[in-house]
Amino acid sequence: GVTTLCLAMLLNAWSFWWGSGAVTVLDVGQGQSVLVRSGQFLCLVDCGGDSYDSAGDIAADFLGDYGVGRLDLLVLTHFHADHANGVAQLLKRVQVDTLAIPPATGEEEPLREEILSAAQEKGVEVLEVGEDTLLTLDQDRTVQLYAPLGAGETNEEGLSVLASQGDFDALITGDMGADVERALLARTELPRVEVLAVGHHGSQYSTGQELLERIRPEIALISVGKHNSYGHPDPGTVERLLAAGTEVYRTDLHGTVTVRRNEA
Repeated sequence: GVTTLCLAMLLNAWSFWWGSGAVTVLDVGQGQSVLVRSGQFLCLVDCGGDSYDSAGDIAADFLGDYGVGRLDLLVLTHFHADHANGVAQLLKRVQVDTLAIPPATGEEEPLREEILSAAQEKGVEVLEVGEDTLLTLDQDRTVQLYAPLGAGETNEEGLSVLASQGDFDALITGDMGADVERALLARTELPRVEVLAVGHHGSQYSTGQELLERIRPEIALISVGKHNSYGHPDPGTVERLLAAGTEVYRTDLHGTVTVRRNEA
Protein backbone atom coordinates (compact mmCIF):
# COMPACT_ATOMS: atom_id res chain seq x y z
CA GLY A 1 0.00 0.00 0.00
CA VAL A 2 2.71 2.46 1.05
CA THR A 3 4.80 1.85 -2.08
CA THR A 4 1.81 2.49 -4.32
CA LEU A 5 1.02 5.67 -2.41
CA CYS A 6 4.61 6.92 -2.70
CA LEU A 7 4.63 6.12 -6.41
CA ALA A 8 1.33 7.96 -6.88
CA MET A 9 2.76 11.00 -5.06
CA LEU A 10 5.91 10.89 -7.16
CA LEU A 11 3.90 10.67 -10.37
CA ASN A 12 1.71 13.50 -9.16
CA ALA A 13 4.71 15.69 -8.39
CA TRP A 14 6.25 14.77 -11.74
CA SER A 15 3.05 15.70 -13.60
CA PHE A 16 3.04 19.12 -11.89
CA TRP A 17 6.61 19.93 -12.94
CA TRP A 18 6.38 18.24 -16.34
CA GLY A 19 7.17 20.58 -19.22
CA SER A 20 8.87 23.92 -18.92
CA GLY A 21 5.83 25.94 -17.96
CA ALA A 22 2.10 26.04 -17.37
CA VAL A 23 -0.81 28.35 -16.54
CA THR A 24 -3.61 27.11 -14.28
CA VAL A 25 -6.80 29.04 -13.66
CA LEU A 26 -8.22 27.73 -10.39
CA ASP A 27 -11.96 27.35 -9.99
CA VAL A 28 -12.69 29.79 -7.15
CA GLY A 29 -16.27 30.62 -8.20
CA GLN A 30 -16.82 34.27 -9.09
CA GLY A 31 -13.28 35.56 -8.57
CA GLN A 32 -9.76 34.94 -9.81
CA SER A 33 -6.69 32.95 -8.87
CA VAL A 34 -4.17 32.07 -11.61
CA LEU A 35 -1.05 29.99 -11.05
CA VAL A 36 1.78 30.62 -13.51
CA ARG A 37 4.72 28.21 -13.53
CA SER A 38 7.86 29.19 -15.36
CA GLY A 39 10.40 26.41 -14.93
CA GLN A 40 10.69 26.04 -11.14
CA PHE A 41 9.37 29.58 -10.53
CA LEU A 42 5.83 29.71 -9.16
CA CYS A 43 3.73 32.84 -9.31
CA LEU A 44 0.11 33.10 -8.18
CA VAL A 45 -1.85 36.06 -9.53
CA ASP A 46 -4.77 36.97 -7.25
CA CYS A 47 -6.45 34.76 -4.68
CA GLY A 48 -10.12 35.55 -4.16
CA GLY A 49 -13.56 34.24 -4.96
CA ASP A 50 -16.99 33.34 -3.63
CA SER A 51 -16.73 29.54 -3.64
CA TYR A 52 -17.73 27.53 -0.57
CA ASP A 53 -14.05 26.98 0.30
CA SER A 54 -11.73 29.97 0.71
CA ALA A 55 -9.74 30.74 -2.44
CA GLY A 56 -6.68 30.49 -0.17
CA ASP A 57 -7.54 26.89 0.70
CA ILE A 58 -8.29 26.05 -2.95
CA ALA A 59 -4.84 27.32 -3.99
CA ALA A 60 -3.06 25.69 -1.01
CA ASP A 61 -4.84 22.36 -1.65
CA PHE A 62 -4.00 22.47 -5.36
CA LEU A 63 -0.31 23.02 -4.58
CA GLY A 64 -0.36 20.55 -1.67
CA ASP A 65 -1.74 17.76 -3.89
CA TYR A 66 1.58 18.00 -5.76
CA GLY A 67 3.69 18.26 -2.62
CA VAL A 68 4.31 21.99 -3.15
CA GLY A 69 4.18 24.30 -0.13
CA ARG A 70 5.68 27.53 -1.44
CA LEU A 71 5.27 30.33 -3.97
CA ASP A 72 8.06 32.56 -5.22
CA LEU A 73 5.65 35.39 -5.96
CA LEU A 74 2.07 36.34 -5.15
CA VAL A 75 0.73 39.22 -7.25
CA LEU A 76 -2.47 41.01 -6.27
CA THR A 77 -3.86 43.01 -9.18
CA HIS A 78 -6.11 44.96 -6.79
CA PHE A 79 -7.80 44.62 -3.41
CA HIS A 80 -11.37 43.71 -4.28
CA ALA A 81 -12.61 40.70 -2.29
CA ASP A 82 -13.10 38.56 -5.41
CA HIS A 83 -9.38 38.89 -6.13
CA ALA A 84 -7.90 38.97 -2.63
CA ASN A 85 -10.20 37.59 0.08
CA GLY A 86 -8.30 34.27 0.22
CA VAL A 87 -4.85 35.75 0.80
CA ALA A 88 -4.76 35.67 4.62
CA GLN A 89 -5.75 31.98 4.56
CA LEU A 90 -3.21 31.23 1.81
CA LEU A 91 -0.42 32.84 3.86
CA LYS A 92 -1.27 30.57 6.81
CA ARG A 93 -0.68 27.49 4.67
CA VAL A 94 1.83 28.36 1.96
CA GLN A 95 5.23 30.02 2.22
CA VAL A 96 5.31 33.10 -0.02
CA ASP A 97 8.64 34.80 -0.75
CA THR A 98 7.39 38.06 -2.28
CA LEU A 99 4.02 39.81 -2.43
CA ALA A 100 3.59 42.34 -5.26
CA ILE A 101 0.80 44.90 -4.85
CA PRO A 102 -0.37 48.14 -6.44
CA PRO A 103 0.22 51.40 -4.53
CA ALA A 104 -2.53 52.57 -2.16
CA THR A 105 -5.33 54.32 -4.01
CA GLY A 106 -6.29 56.77 -1.30
CA GLU A 107 -9.59 54.96 -0.79
CA GLU A 108 -9.93 53.12 2.48
CA GLU A 109 -8.87 49.56 1.77
CA PRO A 110 -9.34 47.42 4.88
CA LEU A 111 -8.48 44.25 2.94
CA ARG A 112 -5.13 45.81 1.96
CA GLU A 113 -4.29 46.50 5.61
CA GLU A 114 -5.34 42.98 6.67
CA ILE A 115 -3.18 41.40 3.94
CA LEU A 116 -0.15 43.60 4.67
CA SER A 117 -0.24 42.75 8.36
CA ALA A 118 -0.60 39.01 7.56
CA ALA A 119 2.39 39.31 5.19
CA GLN A 120 4.45 41.13 7.80
CA GLU A 121 3.67 38.46 10.38
CA LYS A 122 4.92 35.75 7.99
CA GLY A 123 8.04 37.67 6.94
CA VAL A 124 6.91 38.04 3.32
CA GLU A 125 8.80 40.64 1.31
CA VAL A 126 6.37 43.27 -0.07
CA LEU A 127 6.97 44.89 -3.44
CA GLU A 128 4.83 47.93 -4.19
CA VAL A 129 4.65 48.27 -7.97
CA GLY A 130 4.47 52.01 -8.64
CA GLU A 131 6.29 51.66 -11.95
CA ASP A 132 6.68 48.87 -14.49
CA THR A 133 8.93 46.21 -13.00
CA LEU A 134 10.68 43.45 -14.92
CA LEU A 135 11.69 40.35 -12.99
CA THR A 136 14.31 38.39 -14.96
CA LEU A 137 14.38 34.74 -13.92
CA ASP A 138 16.96 33.68 -16.50
CA GLN A 139 17.85 34.56 -20.11
CA ASP A 140 14.66 32.89 -21.36
CA ARG A 141 12.17 33.73 -18.63
CA THR A 142 10.73 37.00 -17.39
CA VAL A 143 7.76 38.22 -15.37
CA GLN A 144 6.73 41.75 -16.31
CA LEU A 145 4.59 43.62 -13.79
CA TYR A 146 2.79 46.61 -15.33
CA ALA A 147 2.04 49.42 -12.89
CA PRO A 148 -1.51 50.77 -12.68
CA LEU A 149 -2.47 52.93 -15.66
CA GLY A 150 -5.98 54.01 -14.84
CA ALA A 151 -7.28 56.36 -12.24
CA GLY A 152 -10.62 56.36 -10.53
CA GLU A 153 -12.06 53.11 -9.35
CA THR A 154 -9.95 50.27 -7.98
CA ASN A 155 -10.51 48.08 -11.08
CA GLU A 156 -8.72 50.71 -13.15
CA GLU A 157 -5.84 51.03 -10.70
CA GLY A 158 -4.71 47.45 -10.83
CA LEU A 159 -1.56 45.65 -11.86
CA SER A 160 -1.28 43.44 -14.91
CA VAL A 161 1.18 40.62 -15.47
CA LEU A 162 2.94 39.28 -18.56
CA ALA A 163 4.82 36.04 -17.91
CA SER A 164 7.12 35.04 -20.77
CA GLN A 165 9.32 32.04 -21.37
CA GLY A 166 10.70 31.78 -24.84
CA ASP A 167 7.72 31.68 -27.17
CA PHE A 168 5.17 31.04 -24.40
CA ASP A 169 3.51 34.23 -23.12
CA ALA A 170 0.65 34.56 -20.66
CA LEU A 171 -1.14 37.86 -19.99
CA ILE A 172 -3.30 38.51 -16.92
CA THR A 173 -5.05 41.88 -16.77
CA GLY A 174 -7.11 41.63 -13.57
CA ASP A 175 -10.28 43.71 -13.87
CA MET A 176 -8.85 46.11 -16.45
CA GLY A 177 -11.43 47.76 -18.74
CA ALA A 178 -11.02 48.36 -22.49
CA ASP A 179 -10.03 52.03 -22.04
CA VAL A 180 -7.11 51.03 -19.80
CA GLU A 181 -6.23 48.19 -22.19
CA ARG A 182 -5.80 50.88 -24.86
CA ALA A 183 -3.51 52.86 -22.54
CA LEU A 184 -1.44 49.70 -21.97
CA LEU A 185 -1.22 49.08 -25.73
CA ALA A 186 -0.10 52.67 -26.31
CA ARG A 187 2.66 52.32 -23.74
CA THR A 188 4.02 48.82 -24.26
CA GLU A 189 4.92 46.45 -27.05
CA LEU A 190 2.74 43.55 -26.03
CA PRO A 191 3.61 40.32 -27.87
CA ARG A 192 1.21 37.78 -29.32
CA VAL A 193 0.23 35.61 -26.38
CA GLU A 194 -0.47 31.93 -26.04
CA VAL A 195 -2.68 32.34 -22.97
CA LEU A 196 -4.92 35.24 -21.92
CA ALA A 197 -6.58 35.22 -18.50
CA VAL A 198 -9.57 37.24 -19.66
CA GLY A 199 -10.07 40.60 -17.92
CA HIS A 200 -12.87 41.21 -15.43
CA HIS A 201 -14.38 37.69 -15.67
CA GLY A 202 -15.38 38.24 -19.29
CA SER A 203 -17.25 41.50 -18.71
CA GLN A 204 -18.49 43.32 -21.83
CA TYR A 205 -16.28 46.29 -20.94
CA SER A 206 -13.01 44.32 -21.12
CA THR A 207 -11.06 42.33 -23.73
CA GLY A 208 -11.60 44.99 -26.40
CA GLN A 209 -10.99 44.50 -30.10
CA GLU A 210 -7.74 46.54 -30.06
CA LEU A 211 -6.21 44.31 -27.39
CA LEU A 212 -7.25 41.14 -29.23
CA GLU A 213 -5.82 42.37 -32.53
CA ARG A 214 -2.47 43.03 -30.87
CA ILE A 215 -2.06 39.94 -28.72
CA ARG A 216 -4.11 37.40 -30.76
CA PRO A 217 -4.35 34.86 -27.91
CA GLU A 218 -4.39 31.17 -28.79
CA ILE A 219 -6.25 30.25 -25.62
CA ALA A 220 -8.46 32.39 -23.39
CA LEU A 221 -9.24 31.33 -19.82
CA ILE A 222 -12.25 32.97 -18.17
CA SER A 223 -12.44 32.80 -14.37
CA VAL A 224 -16.13 33.07 -13.60
CA GLY A 225 -18.72 31.70 -11.14
CA LYS A 226 -21.67 29.51 -12.16
CA HIS A 227 -24.92 31.50 -12.52
CA ASN A 228 -23.22 34.67 -11.23
CA SER A 229 -25.37 37.76 -10.76
CA TYR A 230 -23.27 39.87 -13.18
CA GLY A 231 -24.10 37.83 -16.28
CA HIS A 232 -20.36 37.15 -16.77
CA PRO A 233 -19.00 36.25 -19.21
CA ASP A 234 -20.74 38.59 -21.61
CA PRO A 235 -21.79 36.70 -24.79
CA GLY A 236 -20.32 39.54 -26.91
CA THR A 237 -16.93 39.11 -25.25
CA VAL A 238 -16.94 35.35 -25.86
CA GLU A 239 -18.00 36.05 -29.45
CA ARG A 240 -15.07 38.51 -29.91
CA LEU A 241 -12.63 35.91 -28.62
CA LEU A 242 -13.96 33.16 -30.87
CA ALA A 243 -13.94 35.53 -33.87
CA ALA A 244 -10.25 36.21 -33.13
CA GLY A 245 -9.56 32.48 -33.52
CA THR A 246 -9.12 31.93 -29.78
CA GLU A 247 -10.08 28.75 -27.92
CA VAL A 248 -12.17 29.66 -24.86
CA TYR A 249 -12.26 27.75 -21.56
CA ARG A 250 -14.34 28.84 -18.55
CA THR A 251 -14.12 27.77 -14.93
CA ASP A 252 -17.93 27.70 -14.60
CA LEU A 253 -18.09 25.05 -17.35
CA HIS A 254 -14.69 23.34 -17.18
CA GLY A 255 -13.59 23.79 -13.54
CA THR A 256 -9.87 24.32 -12.93
CA VAL A 257 -8.06 24.53 -16.29
CA THR A 258 -4.32 24.03 -16.96
CA VAL A 259 -2.52 24.98 -20.17
CA ARG A 260 1.00 23.61 -20.53
CA ARG A 261 3.73 24.95 -22.75
CA ASN A 262 4.32 22.74 -25.79
CA GLU A 263 7.92 21.64 -25.82
CA ALA A 264 9.69 22.47 -29.07
